[in-house]
Amino acid sequence: SIPDPDGDSPLLAILKMVCFYKVGRSDITSDLPLKRNAKMNWSYPNVSLFILAVTMFLFACTPQANVEHADELVEVPSDVPVEATPEPSVNYDAEFTLKTAAEKGKLLYIGVGGDIDGVINPDLIVRPGDIVRIVLVDGDGMPHDLFLPDWDIKSDYVVKIGDEKELVFEVGDMQLGSYVYYCTVPGHRQAGQEGKLIVAESQD
Repeated sequence: SIPDPDGDSPLLAILKMVCFYKVGRSDITSDLPLKRNAKMNWSYPNVSLFILAVTMFLFACTPQANVEHADELVEVPSDVPVEATPEPSVNYDAEFTLKTAAEKGKLLYIGVGGDIDGVINPDLIVRPGDIVRIVLVDGDGMPHDLFLPDWDIKSDYVVKIGDEKELVFEVGDMQLGSYVYYCTVPGHRQAGQEGKLIVAESQD
């Protein structure tokens, strides 16, 4: 902006400059005829001053970039990878792994790890209110799934050796007792691929 010793706005200061210049020119040319004075008011110096005044006014009114804190601005490169927020871990009250198998003309679930390791069609013991995770692993290269009809939940199919699918569910307030689990592929349940999930009393 244009500094003004009287504290006036930039526009008022510019108008004062123009008026002062005109008064000065009038004093200098006061001995000339009025018609000539009128012509000189629009002579080249006056027009130049007018253009300069307008230019300065526009510059004063144009918002200027605030560079006072420019050194505080940091540009973040677009190729910097953004770390994904990790999903919160879930604590399961009971976890089981069942591996499919075909032995002696029968289709089976075999327990893996913990108390059910190596057990054929093992009993899966849970408590009321438990959050349960069951992992199904394909061990024979045939399609299988795992279905719990009393909770109306079913895993996706495993179709080749090493495939894994999981079921996560809450036991809720189911009554104490035994509930069936089995494979829904036609003929597999009849071939022996079923077991029991037992809701037992809490030991708390």
